[in-house]
Amino acid sequence: MARLKLVLVVGPSGTGKSTLAKKIAKELGFTHIDSEKIKQQFDYQPDVTQKSQARKKSYRALYYQVLTKLKIGHNVVTDAPHNQEMKDPTFVAELERKMAEWGVDADIKIIHRTASRSQIRQNIRWRWKTQGRPQDLQKLENWQAFVDGELKPYRVVHDHLVVRNRHDQINEIRRFIHAE
Repeated sequence: MARLKLVLVVGPSGTGKSTLAKKIAKELGFTHIDSEKIKQQFDYQPDVTQKSQARKKSYRALYYQVLTKLKIGHNVVTDAPHNQEMKDPTFVAELERKMAEWGVDADIKIIHRTASRSQIRQNIRWRWKTQGRPQDLQKLENWQAFVDGELKPYRVVHDHLVVRNRHDQINEIRRFIHAE
């Protein structure tokens, strides 16, 4: 029997992580766990300290759902920025340790979603108009701070596949996910 798969679609806000994760779920028959729905359980906090605490809680809730689905035999795809985690060389090993505690044996595959700043701004503007999320308005009103913070380039220290926005490359993604 093939090992289970956990696919993490990561990258900055507005790159199309959720759209890509939903497409992967549909094309490959994976369970999609939407990080935005989980984040909505924790009130959006503009204060830095409160935002950090809300982020930790939402990631704990996200991984609880991920582990629960893996435990019952589902392949899982989820989407969340993971900006800090992608720079942390211990992240994957810690996640593997947590999966082992749950009795889960799964390959972790990371897909780093990227887009140009202009595409990200367009996506966030569209999301603000269609969903009215306060964090999107804050990003638009404080664009340079957002660019200097969340869009600051960083090196992903884990094995990953880069997928640019608007170029979903589903066959390449399929090969990457199923490679041993």
